[in-house]
Amino acid sequence: MTDSEDVGLLDVVPWTHGYVHSWALRWMLGNSEAARDALFTLFVPDGHAPWNVESVDVEHRVGRHRADLRVMAKDGIGRSVTVLIETKVNDSLSDAQLRAYCSESPDVVVYGPGLTGLLLGGNDPCCCERWVTGRNLAVALSDVDLPELLRSYVAEVGAQADRMDAASAASRGERADFPREPGISGVGGDDVEAVAWVAEVAASMRAGGAEDVRTRNAAHDWGVFWAWSWQSMSAFNGAGIYVDVIAGHGGHEYAVTVKVGDGDADDRVGVFDVAINAGPPWLGWRQGRRARRANFRMWTLDASTMTAGEAADAARRAYDYLFNLAAS
Repeated sequence: MTDSEDVGLLDVVPWTHGYVHSWALRWMLGNSEAARDALFTLFVPDGHAPWNVESVDVEHRVGRHRADLRVMAKDGIGRSVTVLIETKVNDSLSDAQLRAYCSESPDVVVYGPGLTGLLLGGNDPCCCERWVTGRNLAVALSDVDLPELLRSYVAEVGAQADRMDAASAASRGERADFPREPGISGVGGDDVEAVAWVAEVAASMRAGGAEDVRTRNAAHDWGVFWAWSWQSMSAFNGAGIYVDVIAGHGGHEYAVTVKVGDGDADDRVGVFDVAINAGPPWLGWRQGRRARRANFRMWTLDASTMTAGEAADAARRAYDYLFNLAAS
């Protein structure tokens, strides 16, 4: 494919499309020694420049999955590496993908220049993957001389990182707002705000000592799943209770929730009845509805006016309620 053809594609393919980002990485790895060495400081931090790229394969099949790029290279002391790169902008990423990639190579990179990197980049690794965010890339390439097309790409990645950093600061209560216009990314301000808030809640919970905290993207919301908060209700055959902090897609809801899950439907309903009879964790919680789904809310606390730190404090405080309920 010629450069002129690539320029045309970049003009019409949305910024949110992973092809744009994979193409930019592929061009820099194959055509700029300085960019190549800068990128490999992110991809393989214990390697030694200068790097020599032997091949870059697109859509490399690994079992049922396809890694966007497979890069085979040697570092400055002759060590061979194979790096599998998966680009995720504002879409989902499964643990099954990561496990498959890590089974083939110990050097797996998830490049997340958009909301996916903001949401998931702070999680503990599923296996061997390393996260590279848009901010990481923009900083690494800040002093690299690139053609105009690639300079504009790096500048846009940096601008999107600035916007997400500002949204994160707003969610911490450090500023009133952030640039909400979608720009080239096409992502609404409400979504950026919601994802930044969820990521900062998780970071605050971890900083406060919470363990097994994972952010995730579900069908209707982004959230913080606190696995360590799980309390099994021994009288109900494996059903249990846990804390889940959520921000709805589009920012339609911010909440700290106490949920029931596992066990069979009758056991979950039994746990619900125990929780309702015990009363809410504290004043201000709204009662959920009895249901027979695999998991559902028992109590919901409105967090729409909370900073991320305040929501994290509420989640940690709700743990005491779960512990006492399970022990009763």
